[in-house]
Amino acid sequence: VVGLLQAAEWDAQRAAYGIVYLDEIDKIARKGGDNPSITRDVSGEGGQQALLKIIEGTTVNVPPNAGRKHPQQEFVPLDTRNILFICGGAFVGLSEVVRKRAQRRAGLGFVMDEELAAIHIGEPEEKAAEDQPLPEDISERAREMRIRRLEKEGRDESRLLRQVMPDDLLTFGLIPEFVGRLPVFVSLQALDRKAMVDILTMPKNSIVRQFQRLFAMDGVKLEFEADALEAAATEAFLRRTGARGLRSIVEEALLDMMYEIPGRDDIARCLVDRKVFTQRRAPKLFSAQGQPVHLEQLDQAA
Repeated sequence: VVGLLQAAEWDAQRAAYGIVYLDEIDKIARKGGDNPSITRDVSGEGGQQALLKIIEGTTVNVPPNAGRKHPQQEFVPLDTRNILFICGGAFVGLSEVVRKRAQRRAGLGFVMDEELAAIHIGEPEEKAAEDQPLPEDISERAREMRIRRLEKEGRDESRLLRQVMPDDLLTFGLIPEFVGRLPVFVSLQALDRKAMVDILTMPKNSIVRQFQRLFAMDGVKLEFEADALEAAATEAFLRRTGARGLRSIVEEALLDMMYEIPGRDDIARCLVDRKVFTQRRAPKLFSAQGQPVHLEQLDQAA
């Protein structure tokens, strides 16, 4: 709420119609799931109960300096009834809760319930990548099969999360009073390789443009081949680090170049191909006349 007032320049009337996003809300879930804890659970249930009044709507007194160093200072009253609260989180394990709810135990083994069958009905399978032929190389074939398996697991998890009900959140560890104050549940699709490439290139301050700007400060034009971007996205996908891992992958591949290029005057262009990410090779360097510049000591594959 203090951040909302700061964004509104301490105008309480403007802040009263603002939007507050609460991230990592799944981290305050009750540790024992839907079973009441017999011990003190400060960070779990207590954290949810502390948010109840603010989300429901009340008048809170916000200190202007956002601290307790000046206990005599005047507080800024803020009405939270018209503030839109959006709560988000990873909710690791919630898909399994939905799966267990949709399944029922039979006499022998498990049978698919109508609810679980409804998850797959009307959901078009994304088989564009699966229809592509596998590479002939054994290692590349195994790597591609692993990627396709991870993508399929992500699609299956997305389908399950689209069927989330309040009972599933209660089983996960949220208290009924907190779930009741959040009437709309929305799930996001899992990131695939295509989405990773879009994250690398499409935003205004994308990772590719940031590195191009850094190289341009030294008078070098940085270029990425399409296959190189796909290879970087695939590496992040295999590491299961999501979009946050893209920067570390690109920076790891270009780190030696960023140290070498400022001390050279004969380099005008740097081309990053697929082998930079798959075989740990050095990028290709060219002079202003288009002649290749060889830096054998930077070839990481040697």
